[in-house]
Amino acid sequence: MKDKCLKIVKDFLGRYLVDERPVILAVSGGPDSLALLHLMSAARQFCTMDLHIAHVDHGLRKESADEAKSLKAYVEKLNLPFHMHTLDGQVEGNLEDWAREKRYRYFRALYQVLEAQGLTIAHHQDDLAETVLKRMLEGAHLHKLGALSPESVFHSMRVWRPLLPLNKNQISSYLSNLGAKGFDDVTNRNTHYLRARMRQMIFPALENQFGKKIAPTLSRIGERSLELRSYLQRRTRKFFQAIKECDGELKIDLTLFYPLEKVEVVHFLSEWANAFGKTLSHSELEILFTVLKTRKSKRVIGDFSCDRGVISIFRQIPATVL
Repeated sequence: MKDKCLKIVKDFLGRYLVDERPVILAVSGGPDSLALLHLMSAARQFCTMDLHIAHVDHGLRKESADEAKSLKAYVEKLNLPFHMHTLDGQVEGNLEDWAREKRYRYFRALYQVLEAQGLTIAHHQDDLAETVLKRMLEGAHLHKLGALSPESVFHSMRVWRPLLPLNKNQISSYLSNLGAKGFDDVTNRNTHYLRARMRQMIFPALENQFGKKIAPTLSRIGERSLELRSYLQRRTRKFFQAIKECDGELKIDLTLFYPLEKVEVVHFLSEWANAFGKTLSHSELEILFTVLKTRKSKRVIGDFSCDRGVISIFRQIPATVL
């Protein structure tokens, strides 16, 4: 298992490292991130990598300050630079959303200061499976089920997830063989939060009913979703390239592409809306497609206006999307 885990991380870095700029590794101190810390550190024997460790103490538990000090000493023994940010624990709104927003705000600032090439996090196969199931039950489109990809871009940061091929048990086994142990954050078992309920209640119940592990199957669905998304991005590039600016609006004449393929048009409209920080609901996308397909006279839906196959949006689209 040790060799398999290291090979996965080594191969990942071989694909995604582009130069000698710093790489940031987000380490909470839990088992998953601690295992990735050891794997990334060990992988330096195969590649040149300026590895920096980043930790955020959310200030939500009395033990967190001591854990941060222990983690700092642990990292320094590995001769790696350690960066830490401490929050005051004053939660605003949903705790999970608040904590994530605060973490990534700090990571982004550090990313810019270091002029880093990637932010590495310890998401694994089980995290992917949970995300897929959550999005399925929320009614997400097929191309959006696989939210966790090996590499993504978030607030101009390249976010890397080398551990996606490994499940929680494999990672725990690797860490155990090293004689290491991560911090135990009891909030991760608090079933007040959805992620904890999924891990402790929903997944075990489904596995009991089906008589098998469901994480691998859900992970494969996530992988197929990413493949579909990549395919649709290629197929809809023609739409983005056909967008024109006219009278202060951005327009595209979709009659040039009739007959329309629904899956392509829905993906295009969804991505176009996302470029403005907007989300089109399932019903709005269905209405937009029907209006476009039937070339009906003018209809206004959200920020979009449709008129006989021509669709326009009222705001400037970012150049990165074109």
